[in-house]
Amino acid sequence: MGLFYLANCLALATGPYILVYRSSGMKENDAFWKCFRYSILYGLMQMLKFFLATLIPHDVDITPKNGFYLDIMGILLDLVFIYSIACRASSRNEFNLLVACMGWSTAALVSTKFVPIWFGTKGVEFDVMYLGLSYEANLEMLLTFVQFYALWLVVHKQGSFSNYGMAFSVLICSSMRQMVFR
Repeated sequence: MGLFYLANCLALATGPYILVYRSSGMKENDAFWKCFRYSILYGLMQMLKFFLATLIPHDVDITPKNGFYLDIMGILLDLVFIYSIACRASSRNEFNLLVACMGWSTAALVSTKFVPIWFGTKGVEFDVMYLGLSYEANLEMLLTFVQFYALWLVVHKQGSFSNYGMAFSVLICSSMRQMVFR
C-alpha cells in the first residue's frame, strides 16, 4: 500500500509541472535542456548557500533575531540569482523566462519535496503530511513564477511608478513566505 501512496503523492506533486511543460509549448521548442540548465543554476545557488552557512562561527547564538538576519541573507541571495536570470532571459523573450521559471521550480521540487516524499511514504501507512508536501510543491511553483515575473516587470522598466511599487511588494511578500509561515 505504501507504493500506492508514493505514486499518488508524486503524481500530485508533479502533475501541474507536467501540465505547464506540455501546454506552454516547451515540448515543441525543445526547452528540456534549457530547463535542465536553470535547474543546475538552482543547485549551484543552494551549494553556495551551504558554503556560506559553513562560514558562520559555531559559537554564534542563533536567537530568533539572529536567525531572522540569516534568513534575510538567504532570501537576498535567492533574489540576486533570480534577478540575474530574469535579466538574461528578458533580453530574449517571455518564453525564455517561462523556461527559466520552470527549470528553477522543478529543481526546487526535486530537491525539497521529492526526497521527503520518497523516503517518507515508502512502507508507511497513510499520513496527511505527505499530501501536504505535494500540495505545497504546487504552491511553490506558483510562487516561483510570481517571483520571476515580478522581477521581470522591474527589469523591463515599462509602466508607471505604481506598477513598480506593486511588483516590489509582491516580490517581498513572496520572498518572505518561508519566514512568515513557519
